[in-house]
Amino acid sequence: MKIKTFKIRLGDQLNQDEQTLNAFMETVTIKKTATEFVTDSVNYWSIVIYYEDKATQRPSFVKEKTADKLAFPSDATLNNEEERVFNTLQKWRNDVAIRTSLPGYMICNRSELVTISKVRPKNLEELGKIRGFSSKKLMKYGDDVLALLNSV
Repeated sequence: MKIKTFKIRLGDQLNQDEQTLNAFMETVTIKKTATEFVTDSVNYWSIVIYYEDKATQRPSFVKEKTADKLAFPSDATLNNEEERVFNTLQKWRNDVAIRTSLPGYMICNRSELVTISKVRPKNLEELGKIRGFSSKKLMKYGDDVLALLNSV
């Protein structure tokens, strides 16, 4: 993830600063923003944008019932951090499979683990946007998955 800051000055420069910000935002995928009003000799809004280039690998949207769901292919390339998350999730899945006498793919298939590793959902709502995570699966495994993501 990359970070860029902008100043949105009040007054005559407002239009120009907004156009610069909007042009930038059209070229990237915004992940998070933070703003702060700065009182100085010239008052302005300071904006921090956390983003990724649009050229980076993005998930496909798969229609599942009435909602769009995120899904990366099971063979998607993972960076080092994503690989570490994936391995942790895979170990958890194997432990659950042994405890419940179910095959691992019935807990979470590889594509679901890859997608979770890449997306890193922060809450149950975000986790529910991943293909394969029905409300039943969220109730059964959602809290465990989120706890693992927070610990990695």
